Amino acid sequence: MLIEPGTRMSSRNSIPRGAPSPLRVLTVVLLLVSGAQTAAGPMPRDAVPEPLAPWVDWVLHGQERAACPFLFGAFEEKRCAWPGRLEIDVDATGATFS
Repeated sequence: MLIEPGTRMSSRNSIPRGAPSPLRVLTVVLLLVSGAQTAAGPMPRDAVPEPLAPWVDWVLHGQERAACPFLFGAFEEKRCAWPGRLEIDVDATGATFS
């Protein structure tokens, strides 16, 4: 590490005054990395750029179950079927299901 002549040093350590502490730099890096991981995820179909839209079905061929919900505690086990009988009543004012 090169230190300019006349640079005042802190009495606690050998980091020049005004320089960011290693702990502060590490904290910022960890926050940036963790933020990038939480932002990652599948792209919704309506967010696909127009020139790529015709390719969506081709890319997802054979991966139809990827959009299905998974069972609690078993991410690889996906269920695309409703686990029971579903009755839907639709009229002019809305819809109900049971």
